[in-house]
Amino acid sequence: MNFTKTFSKLGFLAKQHAPEIMIGAGILAGAGALYFTVRGTLKLEKTLDDHSDRINTVKKNYIPEDKLVDVEENGINKVDVDLTEEEYKSYKRDLFKEYLKTTGTIALNYAPAAALALASAGLSIGAYGIMNKRVAVALTALESVTASFAEYRQRVKDRYGEEAENDILLGKTTEHVAVEKELKNGKTKLVDEEQTSYKGSASTYGRTYSINTAKNFLGGGDGRAYNKTFIENIEEAANLTLRRRGYIFLNEVYQLLGFDETPEGQLVGWLENTENGDGEVRFAIKEVLDDKNEDNDVWYLDFNVDGVIFDKISLKM
Repeated sequence: MNFTKTFSKLGFLAKQHAPEIMIGAGILAGAGALYFTVRGTLKLEKTLDDHSDRINTVKKNYIPEDKLVDVEENGINKVDVDLTEEEYKSYKRDLFKEYLKTTGTIALNYAPAAALALASAGLSIGAYGIMNKRVAVALTALESVTASFAEYRQRVKDRYGEEAENDILLGKTTEHVAVEKELKNGKTKLVDEEQTSYKGSASTYGRTYSINTAKNFLGGGDGRAYNKTFIENIEEAANLTLRRRGYIFLNEVYQLLGFDETPEGQLVGWLENTENGDGEVRFAIKEVLDDKNEDNDVWYLDFNVDGVIFDKISLKM
């Protein structure tokens, strides 16, 4: 067994799962703080009783019991009896020592609770800091990939045109197949027919709206008209949300269209006021209609997201 390799892997795993480990340790530290707080509180009554006894002893050492009169003023015990200046200073000094001793005892009783509470807060804040840095790195990487892909698509459009770029993106293929056609005289003959299919998918955030992918898809009968109108209405509804709220996430649009949410859909979306976007939601719609069976109709939707907006939403928007 290679111990060096094993320890190296353990160290990497500990670093990889550091936030989870720190959160778990923080919870345990918080529970420990609660335990020691209760424990210290249970000792508090006896500590205060002992303090009271010692204070009374100090008073009796300096003042005859029949002449002892306590006057509380600004939290300091004073005596209404005749004492020399030196005796009075000694008396105050002994009282101070007892108060200091009691304060130290109380602090000692609660010290474990305070230490564990600080450790719990530190671990939780540390875990948040690590996760925050990781999210920032992930957002930066996602923005970089999104920008690179957009630039690549633009170069393809510039060279081959927008329609050709769209066909490439969707994996458009055209093939000739022999189709049996029935003639007027009842006979049949093979006819060469050109068929177009789309084997690819929309862009990174794009989706295929069909009977197999969208929960709101309506097939047969008036389904084609309904589906097209539905997509256009969702586009308008998304823009209304954008104008009303100032932002909308891609996952929210997915939900409206009947698609499943994605992790990246909660990070990217649209902002109403942005220098890098269009300020409106648009679906680049590519229709592939099957006149023989409307259930086979497909709409390829590509969304003009502004990119990552998760970290750009603020009260100043």
